[in-house]
Amino acid sequence: MTARAGWQAWLNHLLYAFAMDQEPSGPSNFRAANLITTAGAACGLAAIVFVARGSEALALSALMLAVLCDKLDGLVARKLKQSSDFGRELDSLADAVSFLVAPAVIVVLLSDGQALPCLMAGIFALAGLWRLAQFNLSGMVQEAEEPTFSGLPTTIAGAWFILLWAGLRHAPLTEGIPWVLAVFLLAMAPLMLSSLRIRKNGLLVKSLYVLLLPTLVAAWWPI
Repeated sequence: MTARAGWQAWLNHLLYAFAMDQEPSGPSNFRAANLITTAGAACGLAAIVFVARGSEALALSALMLAVLCDKLDGLVARKLKQSSDFGRELDSLADAVSFLVAPAVIVVLLSDGQALPCLMAGIFALAGLWRLAQFNLSGMVQEAEEPTFSGLPTTIAGAWFILLWAGLRHAPLTEGIPWVLAVFLLAMAPLMLSSLRIRKNGLLVKSLYVLLLPTLVAAWWPI
């Protein structure tokens, strides 16, 4: 086999694994849905870096991309029949990075490491980890034949954090923004651990994606 033929065979093998549920020789985790999930986690990490460098608009944009990735990976997985145990575990870890760790670290950075905001952010992140662990074990519940979350999903908590942060940047309380965000995160902790019922395809979930565009505008609108 020539070098060119070898590269073509490797590329065909790679593209097959990317688009299909299985490789010719067995299962693969190199799939479009998993790469989108990974991109969402990368956006969460990038948001932390952007805040550390003083670029809040870029951080907000990165978190909004993480929300879109969290929605898109599930759609792609179902469309291309790429659902897998690996994908579900990866999605949970990506949620932890983008919607728990990132908001908590961002509050710590914005508050310059003040003890109380750090404590509130930490409680939020730990409660979210418990919520994700419980969800991995029990999944969603069925109510009136409709999939329903038990407890506030971490994605929704993270999305609300984004909306609030973008709005507060235009409020006349610049010095108090980290404290408002910290109190908000603390309030989300018991909701994530509660038995609150939220429909997966309900108005509350759908409205968050509708609000992303005006939030993006608010993120970049001059202060």
